[in-house]
Amino acid sequence: MRIIDRSTWPRRDHFDMFKTYQDPFFDISAWIRAPRLKERARARGVSLFGVVLHALNAGVNQVPALRLRLREGGAVVVEHEAVHPAWAVLAEDGTVRFARGVWSPERAPFLAAVESGAAEACAQERLSGAHARDDVFYASCMPWMDVRAVRAERSGRPEESVPRLFWGRVEPEGFTLSMTVHHGLVDGLHLGLLTQAVEAHLVAFLAEETP
Repeated sequence: MRIIDRSTWPRRDHFDMFKTYQDPFFDISAWIRAPRLKERARARGVSLFGVVLHALNAGVNQVPALRLRLREGGAVVVEHEAVHPAWAVLAEDGTVRFARGVWSPERAPFLAAVESGAAEACAQERLSGAHARDDVFYASCMPWMDVRAVRAERSGRPEESVPRLFWGRVEPEGFTLSMTVHHGLVDGLHLGLLTQAVEAHLVAFLAEETP
C-alpha cells in the first residue's frame, strides 16, 4: 500500500470536485460476454460463482484506479498493491453474512479460499465484519434473477470508496455486471478496462481443456 501524493496526482482536480458531492458514486452496468460459461464450469467441476469472482478479482487488480481507497475521513488516498474479494452469502436463516477470500492468480487456491470463506461466514451467528478493511472489493451474486442494473447502497461515510460489483443469472452467452464506484477515484474508462479484463480472463478459462 502506498499513499498518493495529491499535489502531483493527475486526478487531483477531479477528486477535489467530486469529494464535495453529497453522493460522489456512480453506477453503470455492462454485458460480459462469456459463451457457455455455466456449462464449462459444470464440466470442469468448479464453482461458477468462484470462476466469475476470480475473473472479477483479476480485473480489479489490473486497473490501478480500482485499488484506490480513501482514509482518514476522505483526506488521504492510498493505493493497494492488490485487493481481495468480500462478498455476501446467505446463512441458514435466510439472512446475509459477509465473507472474505484471498486473492491468488492461480484459480485453485483462490477457489479453495472462497469455499472456506463462505463456510466460515455462514457459520457466524450474527452479521459482522462490515467495513472492517478497505483492501477489498465488494461482490454480490443474485443467481435467481436476470439482473440488468443495480443501484448500490451508500453508507455516507466520508472514507467510503470500495467498489461494488453485482451480477445475477448467468445466461448462455454471458451475464450483466453492475458496478458502483467513487467518481473521485474512478471514471467510466476504468470500468471499460475492467470489463475487458474480466472478459479476457473468462475467455482464457473457456479455452482451457476439460480434464
